[in-house]
Amino acid sequence: MKARNRIFLVIIGLSIGLSIGACSIKPITEKSIRATPTFKISFNVDRPYQQVFADFLDNTRECFSRKSTQEQLFVSGQRDNGKKTAYIKVEHIFAKLEHNVHFLIDLTSESKNKTAVTAYTSESGGEDNVMAVKLWADKNNKTCPA
Repeated sequence: MKARNRIFLVIIGLSIGLSIGACSIKPITEKSIRATPTFKISFNVDRPYQQVFADFLDNTRECFSRKSTQEQLFVSGQRDNGKKTAYIKVEHIFAKLEHNVHFLIDLTSESKNKTAVTAYTSESGGEDNVMAVKLWADKNNKTCPA
């Protein structure tokens, strides 16, 4: 009986330890992906940032809705017309509603017809996603990453 109780306690201890360890993994946020991206590219687009934002958001939604993943993907965008900035992000949503940003695009109006763009990824192998954004600078190019 004592051996059975010890095994039970070891199993419970391991389960609790694994649960605590899994919870201690920090989610990937917009702030952390900007600070330490796996890959990043910056460039300018000769169009107003509102147009660039609308085109990039449409392209991001279209491309990521086609991707086959084990997790749920969520595409969102936010624009601040006062500061003339915007961002678009793609998040993986896991069990227990954990969100990890794995793709982010920052837009800043440089002038009436010029937008600064920076695209980031937090995933190894995510370079294709970031490079697709550069292709989207030509508003007629809607190439989705592989």
